[in-house]
Amino acid sequence: MSEFFVGQRVRIRWSLTWPDLNGQTGRIVAKLTDAQRRYLPASHTGEWEVAPDAWGGSASPDAVGFFFPASEQLDPLIPEGMHPAEWTDCAWQPAEFIDETASS
Repeated sequence: MSEFFVGQRVRIRWSLTWPDLNGQTGRIVAKLTDAQRRYLPASHTGEWEVAPDAWGGSASPDAVGFFFPASEQLDPLIPEGMHPAEWTDCAWQPAEFIDETASS
């Protein structure tokens, strides 16, 4: 199984709610938190918030809701050399990370 990350380009394999999205591309804009998942139906397996390119954002144009797919509904589109950023690559770093590296 592929490892997904926020900002990654993906191809949508399938969507029961919006079948027109099948095969389309989009971008992962957020990983759902446990707090967000509490508001989803119990049977919903969504892990990600995805903004399909055709929609221009994650909110559906028909005002039904947002696209929150599970990883199994997505295929990664990883351009050569693209990978998740590490804190060491970032100009800003959280205090916890700086403290960890200073004490190592």
